[in-house]
Amino acid sequence: ARALDFIDKQAANGIGVPDVVTHLGVSRRLADLRFREIEGMSIHNAIERRRMAIAEQNLRGSQLSIARVARASGYASIQAFEAAFIRKHGLSPLRFRRAHCIL
Repeated sequence: ARALDFIDKQAANGIGVPDVVTHLGVSRRLADLRFREIEGMSIHNAIERRRMAIAEQNLRGSQLSIARVARASGYASIQAFEAAFIRKHGLSPLRFRRAHCIL
C-alpha cells in the first residue's frame, strides 16, 4: 500500500524503481517480490501504468502539447513517452487524442 501510494503521488515526477525501493526502506529484491506477490505486476509496470493514466487523462481533457503531456506524465523525453504510448495503445498520442478528445 505504501508503494502504491508513493507511485500514485510521485509517478509524474519521473520516479523510478530505485526511488520506490528507497521510500520503502527495503532491498530491491524484497520490494520486487512483495510488490509482485500483492499487486501481480512489477514496480516498474505499476509506475508505467500510473504514468499512462496521467497521460491519457491529459490527452483527453486538455490542450497541452504532446511534449507537455509527456513531461506532465513523468517521462524524461517525448521519444520515451511516444514509444511507451505506442506499445500500450498501438497508436501515437496524437492519434489517440484525435480519437478520444472531448474538447
